[in-house]
Amino acid sequence: MPKFGGGKLSDLDKLTLQQHLNALSDLFSRSLVKKVLVQLRAVLEEAVEQGLIDTNPARKLVMPATRKAVREVSFPRRTARAHGAVRVQGSANSPNVLYDGIPPR
Repeated sequence: MPKFGGGKLSDLDKLTLQQHLNALSDLFSRSLVKKVLVQLRAVLEEAVEQGLIDTNPARKLVMPATRKAVREVSFPRRTARAHGAVRVQGSANSPNVLYDGIPPR
């Protein structure tokens, strides 16, 4: 795990892992932090099964509160440009968009 460098698995503890999750929750969405938590639990559970560590320090980690999701309302012309449309034709109120040469429905 890049965050923890070349340290030993046996040096990982619940506090260190919880602090890592808490830091991620300030930067990323709930779904991403949840994925990290699930993967941490799975990897460390496998380490227990293989006898590399005695207990799974991620077993009782708590899912932290995460930042609010930012939802942006997009307009057709801006959306078309963001998704790589070939060109946008028409007025600002009624654009006709060609995505990679395929006309809109």
